[in-house]
Amino acid sequence: GNRIMPALCRAITRRLPPLLRTRPVIAHVRWFSSSKHKHNNYALVLNAGSSSIKYGLFDIKTDGKDGTELCSGIVDSLGSENAKLKHKDVTGGKEVIHEMSIPDHATGLKKVVEILTERDGAIQDLNDIKVVGHRVAHGGNMFSGPTVIDDQVIQAIEKCSTLAPLHNPANLIGIRIAKELFPAPHVAVFDTAFHTTMPPESYRYAIPKELYEEHGIRRYGFHGTSYTFVLGATASVLKRPIEDLNVIMLHLGSGASMCCVKNGKGIDTTMGMTPLEGLVMATRCGDVDPGIYTHLCTQLNMSPAEVDRMLNRRSGLLGLCGQNDMRSIISAASKGDQDAKLARQIFVERIRKYLGAYLVKLNGELDAIVFTGGIGENDFALRESICDGLRSLGIELDTTKNLSGLSLCEVQGTFSRTKILVIPTNEELSIALQSADVAGIVSKLSGAEKLAQAQTEWQVPEQAQSEQDPAAPKLGNALFVEGTGMTAVEEVGLLYAVLPRAPRVGYFRPFAEGENDRSISLMRSIFRLDDSPEVMQGITVAEATKLLSHGQEKELFDQILSKYVEYRKGKDFVLVSCGRLENDSHFWSQKMAAALNLPVLLISDVGHESDLAIIKGGLESSNVKIAGVLMSGLPPGNEYAETANECKEAIEQLGLRSVGMLPKSAIIHQVTMAEVVDALGAKVFFGEESLDRSIVKDITVATLDMNRMLHRLRVHPGTLVIVHSGRADVLLSLVLAARSSNYPRPAGILLTGSRNLDPDVDDILCGLNGIAMPVIGVEEDTFACTTTLLKHRPVLLPSSTTKIEAAQVLFQKHIDPKFLNQLVATNADDYVVTPKLFQHNIFSAARTDKQRIVLPEGDDPRVLAAAGELLARNLCEVTILGKEDLIQNKAKRNHVSLKGAKIVDPETETTEEMVDALYNARKSKGMTKELARDMLQGEPNWFGTMMMYLDQADGMVSGACHSTAATMRPALQVIKMAPGFSLVSSVFFMLLPGRVLVFGDCAINVDPTADELAEIAVASAHTARAFGILPRVAMLSYATGDSNQGPMIDKVREATKKARLLAPNELIEGPIQFDAAVDPAVAAVKYKGQDSPVAGKATVLVFPDLNAGNNAYKAVQQASKSIAVGPIMQGLRKPVNDLSRGCTIDDIVNTVVVTCLQSKASKELAKK
Repeated sequence: GNRIMPALCRAITRRLPPLLRTRPVIAHVRWFSSSKHKHNNYALVLNAGSSSIKYGLFDIKTDGKDGTELCSGIVDSLGSENAKLKHKDVTGGKEVIHEMSIPDHATGLKKVVEILTERDGAIQDLNDIKVVGHRVAHGGNMFSGPTVIDDQVIQAIEKCSTLAPLHNPANLIGIRIAKELFPAPHVAVFDTAFHTTMPPESYRYAIPKELYEEHGIRRYGFHGTSYTFVLGATASVLKRPIEDLNVIMLHLGSGASMCCVKNGKGIDTTMGMTPLEGLVMATRCGDVDPGIYTHLCTQLNMSPAEVDRMLNRRSGLLGLCGQNDMRSIISAASKGDQDAKLARQIFVERIRKYLGAYLVKLNGELDAIVFTGGIGENDFALRESICDGLRSLGIELDTTKNLSGLSLCEVQGTFSRTKILVIPTNEELSIALQSADVAGIVSKLSGAEKLAQAQTEWQVPEQAQSEQDPAAPKLGNALFVEGTGMTAVEEVGLLYAVLPRAPRVGYFRPFAEGENDRSISLMRSIFRLDDSPEVMQGITVAEATKLLSHGQEKELFDQILSKYVEYRKGKDFVLVSCGRLENDSHFWSQKMAAALNLPVLLISDVGHESDLAIIKGGLESSNVKIAGVLMSGLPPGNEYAETANECKEAIEQLGLRSVGMLPKSAIIHQVTMAEVVDALGAKVFFGEESLDRSIVKDITVATLDMNRMLHRLRVHPGTLVIVHSGRADVLLSLVLAARSSNYPRPAGILLTGSRNLDPDVDDILCGLNGIAMPVIGVEEDTFACTTTLLKHRPVLLPSSTTKIEAAQVLFQKHIDPKFLNQLVATNADDYVVTPKLFQHNIFSAARTDKQRIVLPEGDDPRVLAAAGELLARNLCEVTILGKEDLIQNKAKRNHVSLKGAKIVDPETETTEEMVDALYNARKSKGMTKELARDMLQGEPNWFGTMMMYLDQADGMVSGACHSTAATMRPALQVIKMAPGFSLVSSVFFMLLPGRVLVFGDCAINVDPTADELAEIAVASAHTARAFGILPRVAMLSYATGDSNQGPMIDKVREATKKARLLAPNELIEGPIQFDAAVDPAVAAVKYKGQDSPVAGKATVLVFPDLNAGNNAYKAVQQASKSIAVGPIMQGLRKPVNDLSRGCTIDDIVNTVVVTCLQSKASKELAKK
């Protein structure tokens, strides 16, 4: 029995049917659980109030690894006949409530002792408690840290009672009674102690000196136990000594305060002599004019006690909007409650005011802003509002990280000088560890640092080292996934995580659903696999069932094995996802893993830990190697760290390895209109481009009159409206409402009973010049559709870009990089960039070093939509040219958020510096200052170009409504060439099946000379490298090597020599024919006996003239049905790229991302 691990016991208990969860079973589990605490280093934490006693029991480990909460509770309503003792067994999950008469603190504490020491209680002997820690509200200026309690300490606490008359006397009652009951040392931990390092200029009030000297009236500050804990955790996260840190901590909950820390010491805080001063709180007013007190007493005849009650209990958020719970306030504000909106704004602005003041106190030298407390840890929108617009102060929030929902995380942007951390506080554990430290029963590692270590264990750095660990055993280039939590999200995330190490990935299902297997279709689409569904599956479920029914198991496995062996040829990595036979749990998948001789990754949902032991036994009996366990579905927020540690403990007790802990993602678990279309097989009438972005938060059937319907939709934004196709009134009304910037847009409209619109209604809607809201239709009736949707669960579709990105982020943050490094290593010489990897790489690179891109065409809705997407995906900094009011109105009409964009009006914001710069650059060509001003104010491409010229922007993308000449001329005349270049050329990225090639020049230079061709080759190599493609440059001609002569071949031969001189470190070959450049088999024949690093594996192909290049890229594009990205201009000092007039939003986004990487490459080239 003692060999059964406690964490797994708890998991098994959770899985028992309710009727089996009886007291004997719980007691049995607790009996096992108590065995792990046999060293009995317990710390009891007490917080005695005027009418309550809160308590918590912690197991403090002598090896310095932390403390574990065993149980907690509260004795409430002391002195009444209906007092309650609520006790929770944290390890066993049991909670009991006793109602009884508890006349005083002494009786209450004795009841606590009884419940702690009962037969199945947490302890059996009071001597097991090694220390009792007491929370004491006020220590005045006498206590700067936790202190062992003796008679002198008790007298000092009594003296401080005048400063905290509601708290200190009650704390003393608890101390005196506890000292009689518990023989252990008793320690006082003061809420004010942390702030005793404040200098006089921070703690003195500007009132008569004698009030301070004789009565101690000064600022003391509170939340000290929380700040002690969080500062230690911050030091652990940042891996720096506490004494080196400058930090601003925000403890935001129903009680809220801030603290400024310089060199590890508190130098200021927002609360004062009492907790009433400072920030707006749930029911406390925070800072107010003291004259209000006099006014209320003299003018409104309020007594001092009434004023005190009002300011402490009826003010703050409650006074502003009638609610004191921030969650309720958020809900009310979202429904249009103006008081709730104002309350939230005031809450934020008070915080920002103190944030600015503390930045000044630190002279701008700030290491971290730390959010803690219930609101600080969980209100991501509040954090964003607090940090909004502070980029110039070195504070920049990353919106994607901020939405991660992790309990402990960094949420700052790439270029933020200041770290922005979210760290959950644990004041009770802080008191326990501080008390244990003073009593000498733990090591000298601080409790905060210990907890931070535990919580950061699965916070993998974003830029994880990719080098192979030579000591780690290699798992091979294929992995079998199995378990209870296996979903498409985990499989997609895993393949993306492997992709940088293995660009040629594959996906194989031994048992599949045939050509329409959803998992295979999903992976083919997301990763652009050119394999047919037939080769990606071993056998259909129907065929497998038939073979097994005839006893043909050997034939079944032979067929699957032969298909798998053939499929994995040419793959760097293959993920094998077994699928399920009918009525099969894990039997056949385990046999299949053994047959394929593959290591298995077990994927399990939280709550199914007990199943792991069963699966492990089956795999080990088949001699299958288990690579590790990936847990998914962990609760985000405060519960994440505790749940992750529990799961990890259970996994390790089974002798297995934890490779990741994935929290539940709100983004992944939402339903989009694209999923509705997929689930119903619906026809899309309008809004197809927004299907994946339209989130279904609610469903309603339109049976009400329109007034009531519109009101309901205002209260419930994001609702899918289901209505019969004959209700034209509802359809037209909702389409009109959705076009209003003053009305929340529904998620979409589902028309039932027909897949066709009424012709008249169709004519009206088609004449509205674009309907962004999805409108879809089905033949089925309303009841059938509603029933189907109510049963629908979120799924992953190929179009679910937001969910796919969320899956990538989860794996980047929570997968163990050592595990990934064990899977596969790719030889650099054989490294091939696939189309999917190319796109993945450029978007990731753009995020890691954001560039400043100017978009001159602010009047184009496509440009605005692209700008919104660039900002939302955190890809670059965006400047849009045009009139701000017109741009914002157009964005609002199209439901585009431009938050974070810089909008500049050339007509009003053309500066003399810009005019002078253009004049000086072009005065030799006849430019005047008047003409320069006219061009800057009237031609946005000139304004954008001059922003780059003056280093106000890194790149420009235009051409959606301008000609190529209008886009490129300003750059050619002012930006000019990069060092070492004398001409502008272009390339196309050809996203071919299985690889990406660079074609140049296919758009600019008609008949380049040998010198120009050499320069194009070198520029194209630089461009390829900037985009993660190892350049192997082939100088193309109609003959290879010395096999022929002629003017064209001679030019290419001369250009090759000159290119090698220009870039001696580049791999350049020529003249060479196209087939010899890209086909290893042809190269082996034409370069027989020669060792060419380019032949057969060229990645950059340089054509001899525009006629050859332009025709070649179009022929390859059409013949292979591949994507051609370009033309990408190269050779300019700063990048400018031209859009086609028919460009889509995706085209603009892709071009901007390409421009970002060109900018980075240009900067690197300039440094060299």
